[in-house]
Formats: sequence, C-alpha cells, structure tokens
Amino acid sequence: MRALSCKNRVIKSVFVVIAALLCLISFCACNATEQEGSSAERRLYLLGFSYGEDGVVNAVVSISGGEELDCFATMLSDTKPQGAFYYSSRTTIVLHPDTIYSAVRGAMSQEDWSYNGIEYNRLKVVFRYDTIYKSVKSDGQIQVSGRYHLHSFPLDEGDSEFQVGLTRKSPNSAAWYGALAAGGVALAVALTVTFAVLIKRRKKDGTLVLQDDEDAEDEAKDGEDLSADDKESETVSVEGKEDEPTSSDGKEDKEKDIVADGGVTDERNEGESV
Repeated sequence: MRALSCKNRVIKSVFVVIAALLCLISFCACNATEQEGSSAERRLYLLGFSYGEDGVVNAVVSISGGEELDCFATMLSDTKPQGAFYYSSRTTIVLHPDTIYSAVRGAMSQEDWSYNGIEYNRLKVVFRYDTIYKSVKSDGQIQVSGRYHLHSFPLDEGDSEFQVGLTRKSPNSAAWYGALAAGGVALAVALTVTFAVLIKRRKKDGTLVLQDDEDAEDEAKDGEDLSADDKESETVSVEGKEDEPTSSDGKEDKEKDIVADGGVTDERNEGESV
C-alpha cells in the first residue's frame, strides 16, 4: 500500500508539472499576437555587370553595397504567429522597374557597353536580395555563394511596379525558453520524488533486515541456553547413578554377613555339644 501511495504521488507531481507547462505554452501562444507592420524606404545600389552572348548587358541591383543609384525601393514587413513556438515574418519589397532601368542607364559609362571588343546595346536588370538565413523563402531564383543565399528577380522595363515577396520562419524564443524551463522543472520534480521513494524503501528494507538478524541472534542464544541446560541435567543424572551401589555389590555384602553369622552359630553349637 505504501508503494502504491508513493507511486501515486510521483504520478500526481508529474501531472501537475505537465499542467503548468501546458498553461505556460497557452500563455505564450495567447501573447504571440500579430506584430504591427512597418514600412521603410531603401536606396538601391548597382552591384556590377555581366555580359551574355546575345548582346545583352546584365546589371545587378540590390538594397546594399555597390554604387548608389538614384532610385529607391519600399520595404514592408509584418510578423504573424505560427503556432505557439514560431513566428512567420514576411517582407515585401516594392520596386519600380521603369525608374530602376533609367537610373542604371544613367550610371553606366561608355566602357560598360562593351566587353572584349564586343559592343552591347541591350540592358537587362536583375534585382538580387542577399541573406545569410537559409530559412528565407521566395519565388525567385536562389543560388548559394559561400554563406550567403542569393535570391534573384529579373525585372521587366515595361513594368511600373514589381513586388518581391520574402518569408522567414523564426522561433518564438520566449515560448521555447519557457518550455525548456518547465521541462527542466518537471524532470527535477520527478527525479526528486523518485529518489525520495527509493530512499524510503531502502530504509524500510534495511530496518526489516536488521530486525530479522536480531531475531535470529536471539533464537540462536536461546538454543545455546537450552543445550547448556540439557548438558547440565545429563551431568547430574550421571553423578547420581555413580553414587548408588550396584546390585552385585549388595549381594556380596549379604553373603559375607550370612557366612559370618553361620560361622558363629557353628562355633556355638560345637561348644554346646562338647
């Protein structure tokens, strides 16, 4: 019964900690509300050129590094909760290709239109977004260069607006730390209760063993006392037997008395006869 009671205590303790963990997760999920979106204007930069075999100059523009261009992009970002442990961040970059093409042409020199003696007369602009996060997803062409992930989006000069969509899944640090802390507490409680039960059982078993040993020693002592009493009684009986005369000795004494008496009678009779 005690073992079942201790086991029930362990189970109840674990259930209490699990309930606390669920409450913490629910609290974090409720507090993981959608964050208010932000908007920022970013300048565009010309990263460089590459030359194709079809007479096209490929210009790469980005929101960082390189030569400044006289054009800008608008960045819109918002964050939404995705479950209790993650956030989903979305960034939308609004570009104006017609303005970008004009700015790139204005930044190009005459030497940029030729390469290895070949004249080029067509331009193609590609917007590139560089990030170190592999978790960033987009519908562009993705290449890996070292530790960077390059998202490329070709732009059409005839478009007045083009939107680049980037999404990233990030962890909810507060929820993860809370879950880890609650899990650690649950483990500590379970181990503490389990060790307490084991120690209590060991102490109980040790007391029983000691009591059994003491009973065995008492029984052994009682047996030794009984055997000693038996030996003493046997010794007394043997001594009593040695003090009693034997039957043969009694008969011999009687015969001697009879013979002695007979001899005296004979002597008396002989005297009377004379």
